Amino acid sequence: MRNRVLPVRLGLLFVVCALSASARAGDPVVVKIPCDSAPWLTCADLKSKVIDGVADPQFPGGIKAAIRQMMDDAYEMNVRLAPNLVGQQDCTTFDNLNKGPLCSPLKLPENGCVDEKTKAYKVKSPTSDQCPAISMVGAATRDHPLFSLGTTGTGSIETSNVAAGLVMAISNQGADITAEMAKNALTISPTSPCYSKATVLQQLITQQSDVQLIAQINACDPTDTTQNCSAKEYFKANLTTILSGYVQLARCRLSDESTHKFIDFTKEGTKSYTEALKDLFIQQCFYPRRGDPAGMRACYAQRYATWIRDRSRKAFPNVASACSN
Repeated sequence: MRNRVLPVRLGLLFVVCALSASARAGDPVVVKIPCDSAPWLTCADLKSKVIDGVADPQFPGGIKAAIRQMMDDAYEMNVRLAPNLVGQQDCTTFDNLNKGPLCSPLKLPENGCVDEKTKAYKVKSPTSDQCPAISMVGAATRDHPLFSLGTTGTGSIETSNVAAGLVMAISNQGADITAEMAKNALTISPTSPCYSKATVLQQLITQQSDVQLIAQINACDPTDTTQNCSAKEYFKANLTTILSGYVQLARCRLSDESTHKFIDFTKEGTKSYTEALKDLFIQQCFYPRRGDPAGMRACYAQRYATWIRDRSRKAFPNVASACSN
């Protein structure tokens, strides 16, 4: 299955698309799977399955596995992004952010809260795991600043930090989605590209909850060879599809929201992060420290560290509240 914005290995296909949507256009869909009543799973088993479950031929694995997989793909540069989310037929690389390594300004709970500011958590071989140095800034002449990001093959600490916005976004949105799944209330907005999948899945759950069907299943004893328990097998097969579709829906939302969060992170209003940092250097460090190149560099390093820390905490509050960030 192909996702134009954040393609990852999504496992099983979402296969119930032939069913009609039950929700009215414009209404959020809150997907709930019945539990704690026969023949459904217990609520505890359902929660464990869709959050922590391991993959098998019929199930793509729980949402935690999806978060880990998407983060690993981002770290290893297996992700391509479209600068424009609307009408893109093919994905293109976004700015120069696909160069390694990614160095997260915030510690991530999925990575054991290790400090990634100087050493990358994971890189694609043979790239070094050492985070690049900060860009060289200064003065070309007394009246003309020198500012250039990413002058080496692996960029600079600035490009590595901003690129790590993708893994921070996945972690941040994953926390929200996991919390909803723990409450058995996965919400999909009508503006989401996952909306049609949600309405289809909701319809399948409604059909699976038919009172007559449930009564037939509960009345059937599969050990009695004189009884026809085909309804029980039908229910079991459809339940597998529902569980798979539910996790795929969560993955779809994770992909969409993470991409938007990341692209917003690379901008400051209408400016790109490169423009914002150039303005920061010129306005706060170049003009006030003319004739002092060392002072300019020290000023920029300090102002940049504050900028990326504050920006990351604001953009990714779930990550900021974890790992003593």
